[in-house]
Amino acid sequence: MSSSERGKFVCLFISADGSKPLEEQVVQFSKDKELEAMTEHAKKHLKAAGGNSKANREQLRATVIEHMKQGGHKNPVVTDQMLDMIADMSIVDIVTLLPAVKQFEFDSVCMYVDDAGSSKDLPVNVRASQICTAAGSPLQVRGDAFFSRYFDDEDTFKRKDFGLADLSGTPQWMLNARAVIAARTK
Repeated sequence: MSSSERGKFVCLFISADGSKPLEEQVVQFSKDKELEAMTEHAKKHLKAAGGNSKANREQLRATVIEHMKQGGHKNPVVTDQMLDMIADMSIVDIVTLLPAVKQFEFDSVCMYVDDAGSSKDLPVNVRASQICTAAGSPLQVRGDAFFSRYFDDEDTFKRKDFGLADLSGTPQWMLNARAVIAARTK
């Protein structure tokens, strides 16, 4: 029985705190929520983690003011209430490391992170950054990260397990991701 048929799947959580171990997490979902299950799981964690320290809030304030100035505002003011609203929005950025392509049987691997990680001045997640680089997508990941796998041939969408074993040695999904990138750059 596939993980999708069970109404649950395993994702891999990688804390930005390098002293914490990688953690397999089980995500449960109802049949009508399979597509958004991973995003909702990540959003719940990222909102709680927040990056809402005083230093992070001031970094966020400076970033918002800079964007407002670029948009033509002469003397922008960013209130604490505005910062609270922005922090509450906590949008998940989905980074596709292996797109679902026929060549690799529509298997896809994605990373889920806080889309405002840089603005919130979250710490660099060295381990998640190294995984992205090994998969051919060098990125500086900020804050906590989740890795997940799914099958999507545009007719069928199914969540699949992604755990610690998917980082052992040089996993096939990483080789496939590099192959997709190499084909695009030709």
